[in-house]
Amino acid sequence: MSAPPRYTVLIVEDEAAICRLMALVLRQHAVSTSSTVAEAWALIESGLQPDCILCDVNLKAAGSGTALYERVRDSRPDLLAGFVWMSGGRTNHDNDRIVTASGLPHLMKPIANVELREAVLRYSQR
Repeated sequence: MSAPPRYTVLIVEDEAAICRLMALVLRQHAVSTSSTVAEAWALIESGLQPDCILCDVNLKAAGSGTALYERVRDSRPDLLAGFVWMSGGRTNHDNDRIVTASGLPHLMKPIANVELREAVLRYSQR
């Protein structure tokens, strides 16, 4: 039996407990985490090549996930195929418009462990 695929995953989530849980669920992969757009972008600029970016739409502390999406779209469009939105359902009108217009997958919180694992397998780019 062959080993399941191992992907590089970037989780952008400002709720520390949720971020830790997601990283634990995805431990078969190479997981990096960030709680802000600036941290996530710094990881990408320093050479991280995520196959999948799981990005919370509403980052409370430092801008919304849409700011990261726009940066990736404008500077690293090669990463967009693996970009996945996450939200608890409440976003502002501008964020809703950007998320919808992006056409990218959107996971609604709470995300079941199996759904999280399947999303990484389905949307990771190679």
